[in-house]
Amino acid sequence: MIIGAAKGGTTDLHYQLTGLPVNNDPKRPDPPIKAHLKEARFMNWPLVSTDMLLNASMYAKYLGKLTHPCAETKGVLALRQCVSVHPPQQLTIDASPMYWYSPHTALQLRSISLDTKVILMLRHPLEGIVSLYNHRVIEDGVWKRIPLDALVDGWLDFLASHPAVPATLERLRGCPHTRCQEEGWRDLVALGLTDTLELRMFSSALYRYGLASWRRHYFRPNRVLIIDSHAYFRDRPGVMKTVVRFMYGRDMTRVEADFAAMAPAQNVKKHNGSSTAPQSSSSKKPNWMLSDEHRRLLEDWLQVHVLDELYNMLAELRDDGAWIVGFDQAPWPWALDGDAGGSSSARRGSRSSRRIALPTYDFYDGSEP
Repeated sequence: MIIGAAKGGTTDLHYQLTGLPVNNDPKRPDPPIKAHLKEARFMNWPLVSTDMLLNASMYAKYLGKLTHPCAETKGVLALRQCVSVHPPQQLTIDASPMYWYSPHTALQLRSISLDTKVILMLRHPLEGIVSLYNHRVIEDGVWKRIPLDALVDGWLDFLASHPAVPATLERLRGCPHTRCQEEGWRDLVALGLTDTLELRMFSSALYRYGLASWRRHYFRPNRVLIIDSHAYFRDRPGVMKTVVRFMYGRDMTRVEADFAAMAPAQNVKKHNGSSTAPQSSSSKKPNWMLSDEHRRLLEDWLQVHVLDELYNMLAELRDDGAWIVGFDQAPWPWALDGDAGGSSSARRGSRSSRRIALPTYDFYDGSEP
């Protein structure tokens, strides 16, 4: 399962793993990935009953959407058994980035599959917000006349007019463990923080809070790979070496290596700079460009609720057996500070004093995949 930040490279990674040259390679050591879907968006649907989990028929419908061979199996226990024994014959990928911030997806997945490998892609939150704004304007046709500054104002107005939201955010900021974070994030979702495109553009940057459910209920040693999106696009072939090792427990084939080196980036604009970004008029700054004031407001908010403890979260996940790729170069603030073992949170009074150097994408501990 591929999850993570919107505009963080999940589409490109899905393409790398399922492209025809890779899947049709006659020398491929593993079964071709014939069952895969980008944006299945099934496991994060709002539940319409008091049940915490989907029922067997809904799981079967989900597997049918993925063209999974277990889709006709009856009963949740039988589904789980079928899913657990099928990987040697057929591999399946669901690439739905938004799953990461659903309060229920980790529990839903756990009900039918205990061994699914999860690849999580994270992008610097401020860059992700600007990129997602451009994507919505150019690809989806929304916000064409609304500058990004105005959306930031709308976000701040929402926080000011819903006092329960900043109160819950402050509670989350002080959470000592993932259970507290999971409960707080569930409260924020119930308060409507992910209800609209405008709100999700900002709330989906809250990586530490939204991932708490995954950390508590699903992530397992050697079955989680966390990729720095910036490292992925700087050196796709290098990162794909680790992805293949994580997925299959082997080195890349020649076809996989060539495909990673030549394939166009699926989530990157074709031109450098701002030439493809939406413009307002020649006499005004581009709509996508944040004013200094709005950039500062957004940076301060993201620093408090995302970046101050993100480094330590990654270190904790590494200690728990996750594979970590990148996060050692700009734009991450601890890399900008030139302190490979520290983070900006130390100077801002962070509760944690841990200093653990994150491994690069050459990290592999020799365990069986």
